[in-house]
Amino acid sequence: MSCTYKTSSSPTNLRPSSPVWLAQFVFMKAITTIADILQDAFELSRSCSHMAQRRRGRQALLELDDRLLKDIGVTREQAERQSRKWFWQ
Repeated sequence: MSCTYKTSSSPTNLRPSSPVWLAQFVFMKAITTIADILQDAFELSRSCSHMAQRRRGRQALLELDDRLLKDIGVTREQAERQSRKWFWQ
């Protein structure tokens, strides 16, 4: 007894060719892109916030008098050096 396997001569399309599938794909791609943009915007906002906070802290350190600087263990020269740093450092 011989067992034969029958194959079709036309290739099988694994994807449905309906417009609904295409619309769903485009919608999911758009949602993913929007989510990526929002995540990047959030990270940029957080970075800007950290830089602004760092700048305010350095300005506050510069405004302290010598007695208060001595209390926290910082010299006037160290405070001035900190205040001269760029905002991203």
